[in-house]
Amino acid sequence: MGSLAQVSEYRLQRESIAYDRLLIGQKTIKLQALRNSCDTLSDTLDRIDCAPDVVDRYTIGAEVVSLRRAAGEDTFFATVLDAVPSQAIAGDGFQSMASLRERFTKVKRICRRVALVPETGGGLGTYAISYLQSLLTIRAWFPDASATSDPSEMHTYQLLHQADARLRRGDLDGAIHYMNHLQGEPKNIARDWLVDARLYLETRQAVQLIQTCMAASSARPVLNLDNEPE
Repeated sequence: MGSLAQVSEYRLQRESIAYDRLLIGQKTIKLQALRNSCDTLSDTLDRIDCAPDVVDRYTIGAEVVSLRRAAGEDTFFATVLDAVPSQAIAGDGFQSMASLRERFTKVKRICRRVALVPETGGGLGTYAISYLQSLLTIRAWFPDASATSDPSEMHTYQLLHQADARLRRGDLDGAIHYMNHLQGEPKNIARDWLVDARLYLETRQAVQLIQTCMAASSARPVLNLDNEPE
Protein backbone atom coordinates (compact mmCIF):
# COMPACT_ATOMS: atom_id res chain seq x y z
CA MET A 1 0.00 0.00 0.00
CA GLY A 2 2.84 2.35 0.89
CA SER A 3 4.46 1.75 -2.49
CA LEU A 4 1.16 2.40 -4.31
CA ALA A 5 0.69 5.66 -2.39
CA GLN A 6 4.20 6.77 -3.32
CA VAL A 7 3.55 6.02 -6.99
CA SER A 8 0.29 7.96 -6.82
CA GLU A 9 1.96 10.93 -5.14
CA TYR A 10 4.77 10.86 -7.69
CA ARG A 11 2.26 10.82 -10.54
CA LEU A 12 0.41 13.83 -9.05
CA GLN A 13 3.67 15.71 -8.73
CA ARG A 14 4.55 14.97 -12.35
CA GLU A 15 1.11 16.07 -13.51
CA SER A 16 1.44 19.27 -11.47
CA ILE A 17 4.82 19.99 -13.04
CA ALA A 18 3.45 19.30 -16.52
CA TYR A 19 0.62 21.74 -15.85
CA ASP A 20 3.07 24.36 -14.54
CA ARG A 21 5.17 23.94 -17.66
CA LEU A 22 2.07 24.45 -19.78
CA LEU A 23 1.38 27.66 -17.88
CA ILE A 24 4.97 28.76 -18.41
CA GLY A 25 4.61 28.18 -22.13
CA GLN A 26 1.39 30.17 -22.29
CA LYS A 27 2.77 33.00 -20.18
CA THR A 28 5.98 33.09 -22.20
CA ILE A 29 4.07 33.31 -25.47
CA LYS A 30 1.89 36.09 -24.06
CA LEU A 31 4.91 37.95 -22.73
CA GLN A 32 6.66 37.70 -26.09
CA ALA A 33 3.58 39.01 -27.90
CA LEU A 34 3.39 41.86 -25.41
CA ARG A 35 7.09 42.62 -25.90
CA ASN A 36 6.74 42.59 -29.70
CA SER A 37 3.76 44.97 -29.55
CA CYS A 38 5.65 47.26 -27.19
CA ASP A 39 8.67 47.30 -29.52
CA THR A 40 6.42 48.05 -32.48
CA LEU A 41 4.91 51.04 -30.65
CA SER A 42 8.34 52.39 -29.72
CA ASP A 43 9.74 51.82 -33.23
CA THR A 44 6.76 53.58 -34.78
CA LEU A 45 7.34 56.69 -32.67
CA ASP A 46 11.05 56.63 -33.55
CA ARG A 47 10.22 56.39 -37.26
CA ILE A 48 7.82 59.31 -36.94
CA ASP A 49 10.61 61.39 -35.42
CA CYS A 50 12.90 60.49 -38.33
CA ALA A 51 10.28 61.29 -40.98
CA PRO A 52 11.47 64.03 -43.37
CA ASP A 53 7.94 65.44 -43.75
CA VAL A 54 7.41 68.15 -41.13
CA VAL A 55 3.79 68.85 -42.03
CA ASP A 56 1.92 65.60 -41.43
CA ARG A 57 0.27 64.61 -38.18
CA TYR A 58 0.46 61.05 -36.90
CA THR A 59 -1.52 58.65 -34.75
CA ILE A 60 -0.49 55.45 -32.98
CA GLY A 61 -3.98 54.00 -32.62
CA ALA A 62 -3.24 50.72 -34.42
CA GLU A 63 -0.16 50.10 -32.28
CA VAL A 64 -2.01 50.83 -29.03
CA VAL A 65 -4.89 48.52 -30.04
CA SER A 66 -2.38 45.77 -30.81
CA LEU A 67 -0.74 46.29 -27.42
CA ARG A 68 -4.10 46.16 -25.61
CA ARG A 69 -4.93 42.92 -27.42
CA ALA A 70 -1.59 41.42 -26.42
CA ALA A 71 -2.08 42.53 -22.81
CA GLY A 72 -5.43 40.76 -22.68
CA GLU A 73 -6.97 40.98 -19.22
CA ASP A 74 -3.83 42.40 -17.63
CA THR A 75 -5.30 45.33 -15.69
CA PHE A 76 -1.86 46.73 -14.91
CA PHE A 77 -0.95 47.20 -18.57
CA ALA A 78 -4.46 48.44 -19.32
CA THR A 79 -3.92 51.19 -16.75
CA VAL A 80 -0.50 52.05 -18.19
CA LEU A 81 -1.94 52.30 -21.70
CA ASP A 82 -4.49 54.79 -20.44
CA ALA A 83 -1.57 57.21 -20.07
CA VAL A 84 -1.36 57.53 -23.87
CA PRO A 85 -3.21 60.75 -24.84
CA SER A 86 -6.46 60.03 -26.65
CA GLN A 87 -5.58 62.56 -29.36
CA ALA A 88 -2.44 60.56 -30.16
CA ILE A 89 -4.57 57.46 -30.66
CA ALA A 90 -7.29 58.99 -32.81
CA GLY A 91 -8.49 62.40 -33.88
CA ASP A 92 -6.01 64.92 -35.30
CA GLY A 93 -2.98 63.07 -33.99
CA PHE A 94 0.35 64.67 -33.05
CA GLN A 95 3.29 66.22 -34.85
CA SER A 96 6.81 64.86 -34.98
CA MET A 97 9.75 66.37 -33.12
CA ALA A 98 11.13 67.57 -36.46
CA SER A 99 7.90 69.40 -37.16
CA LEU A 100 7.91 71.02 -33.73
CA ARG A 101 11.48 72.23 -34.27
CA GLU A 102 10.54 73.65 -37.68
CA ARG A 103 7.49 75.42 -36.28
CA PHE A 104 9.45 76.76 -33.33
CA THR A 105 11.81 78.61 -35.67
CA LYS A 106 8.85 80.49 -37.17
CA VAL A 107 7.15 81.04 -33.80
CA LYS A 108 10.36 82.40 -32.31
CA ARG A 109 10.83 84.85 -35.19
CA ILE A 110 7.29 86.21 -34.91
CA CYS A 111 7.43 86.39 -31.10
CA ARG A 112 10.56 88.51 -31.29
CA ARG A 113 8.84 90.94 -33.65
CA VAL A 114 5.85 91.44 -31.35
CA ALA A 115 7.70 91.27 -28.02
CA LEU A 116 6.38 94.70 -26.94
CA VAL A 117 2.79 94.15 -28.02
CA PRO A 118 0.33 93.43 -25.16
CA GLU A 119 -1.89 90.35 -25.16
CA THR A 120 -4.92 92.38 -26.23
CA GLY A 121 -3.06 93.78 -29.22
CA GLY A 122 -1.85 97.32 -29.95
CA GLY A 123 -1.78 100.07 -32.48
CA LEU A 124 0.36 100.27 -35.57
CA GLY A 125 2.96 102.31 -33.69
CA THR A 126 3.37 99.62 -31.02
CA TYR A 127 3.94 96.95 -33.67
CA ALA A 128 6.43 99.19 -35.50
CA ILE A 129 8.46 99.93 -32.35
CA SER A 130 8.42 96.26 -31.36
CA TYR A 131 9.64 95.21 -34.80
CA LEU A 132 12.43 97.81 -34.79
CA GLN A 133 13.59 96.64 -31.37
CA SER A 134 13.75 93.04 -32.63
CA LEU A 135 16.07 94.22 -35.39
CA LEU A 136 18.30 96.08 -32.95
CA THR A 137 18.61 93.10 -30.61
CA ILE A 138 18.95 90.43 -33.30
CA ARG A 139 22.61 89.88 -32.42
CA ALA A 140 22.13 90.02 -28.67
CA TRP A 141 23.58 87.11 -26.74
CA PHE A 142 22.06 85.73 -23.56
CA PRO A 143 23.88 83.18 -21.40
CA ASP A 144 22.11 79.92 -20.62
CA ALA A 145 19.91 80.16 -17.57
CA SER A 146 21.10 78.45 -14.41
CA ALA A 147 18.99 75.98 -12.48
CA THR A 148 18.04 78.76 -10.05
CA SER A 149 17.02 81.29 -12.72
CA ASP A 150 13.41 82.44 -12.50
CA PRO A 151 11.72 82.45 -15.94
CA SER A 152 9.03 84.78 -14.61
CA GLU A 153 11.70 87.51 -14.34
CA MET A 154 12.97 87.06 -17.90
CA HIS A 155 11.89 89.18 -20.84
CA THR A 156 10.66 87.74 -24.14
CA TYR A 157 14.05 87.60 -25.85
CA GLN A 158 15.60 85.71 -22.94
CA LEU A 159 12.74 83.22 -22.78
CA LEU A 160 12.95 82.55 -26.51
CA HIS A 161 16.72 82.13 -26.33
CA GLN A 162 16.51 79.68 -23.43
CA ALA A 163 13.71 77.70 -25.11
CA ASP A 164 15.73 77.53 -28.33
CA ALA A 165 18.83 76.33 -26.47
CA ARG A 166 16.84 73.55 -24.77
CA LEU A 167 15.18 72.47 -27.98
CA ARG A 168 18.51 72.23 -29.76
CA ARG A 169 19.64 69.83 -27.04
CA GLY A 170 16.51 67.73 -27.44
CA ASP A 171 15.02 68.96 -24.16
CA LEU A 172 11.45 69.60 -25.22
CA ASP A 173 10.24 69.71 -21.63
CA GLY A 174 12.68 72.52 -20.87
CA ALA A 175 11.66 74.43 -24.01
CA ILE A 176 8.00 74.18 -23.00
CA HIS A 177 8.90 75.41 -19.51
CA TYR A 178 10.34 78.67 -20.86
CA MET A 179 7.78 79.22 -23.61
CA ASN A 180 5.01 78.83 -21.05
CA HIS A 181 6.22 82.03 -19.34
CA LEU A 182 5.73 84.25 -22.38
CA GLN A 183 3.42 87.21 -21.90
CA GLY A 184 1.58 89.61 -24.19
CA GLU A 185 1.15 88.92 -27.89
CA PRO A 186 4.05 86.39 -27.91
CA LYS A 187 1.94 84.25 -25.57
CA ASN A 188 -0.87 84.24 -28.16
CA ILE A 189 1.56 83.42 -30.96
CA ALA A 190 3.09 80.47 -29.09
CA ARG A 191 -0.20 79.00 -27.82
CA ASP A 192 -0.80 76.47 -30.63
CA TRP A 193 2.84 75.38 -30.63
CA LEU A 194 2.68 74.76 -26.89
CA VAL A 195 -0.45 72.62 -27.27
CA ASP A 196 1.22 70.40 -29.87
CA ALA A 197 4.51 70.29 -27.97
CA ARG A 198 2.77 69.13 -24.79
CA LEU A 199 0.84 66.49 -26.74
CA TYR A 200 4.03 65.11 -28.26
CA LEU A 201 5.82 65.15 -24.90
CA GLU A 202 2.94 63.34 -23.14
CA THR A 203 2.89 60.74 -25.93
CA ARG A 204 6.64 60.15 -25.75
CA GLN A 205 6.57 59.91 -21.95
CA ALA A 206 3.68 57.44 -22.09
CA VAL A 207 5.58 55.21 -24.51
CA GLN A 208 8.66 55.37 -22.28
CA LEU A 209 6.52 54.37 -19.30
CA ILE A 210 5.16 51.39 -21.26
CA GLN A 211 8.71 50.31 -22.13
CA THR A 212 9.77 50.57 -18.48
CA CYS A 213 6.81 48.46 -17.35
CA MET A 214 7.54 45.93 -20.08
CA ALA A 215 11.16 45.63 -18.91
CA ALA A 216 9.99 45.14 -15.33
CA SER A 217 7.53 42.43 -16.40
CA SER A 218 10.22 40.63 -18.39
CA ALA A 219 12.49 40.59 -15.35
CA ARG A 220 9.93 38.81 -13.15
CA PRO A 221 10.13 34.98 -13.06
CA VAL A 222 7.05 33.28 -14.45
CA LEU A 223 7.01 30.20 -12.19
CA ASN A 224 9.44 28.35 -9.94
CA LEU A 225 10.12 24.72 -10.84
CA ASP A 226 13.12 24.22 -8.59
CA ASN A 227 11.25 21.55 -6.59
CA GLU A 228 10.82 19.12 -9.50
CA PRO A 229 11.03 15.52 -8.22
CA GLU A 230 13.83 13.26 -9.42
